[in-house]
Amino acid sequence: MTVAAAMLSFEQVRQYGVSLFASAGVAGLAIDLAAHPLLSNLIAGAQIAVAQPACSRSGNRPRSA
Repeated sequence: MTVAAAMLSFEQVRQYGVSLFASAGVAGLAIDLAAHPLLSNLIAGAQIAVAQPACSRSGNRPRSA
């Protein structure tokens, strides 16, 4: 990103800087779409891990037959 910003300041390579910014935006969108299920599962797992010990400490454990 810094390289693209530096390239925008020079007229001779301005088009390359714009292309680099556009490519970074498309790549970021693709990474975001690919990582969405991973991050949502990670957050859900953390929620379960945090909530589960509170339930078992209160004595609400299932009985075995």
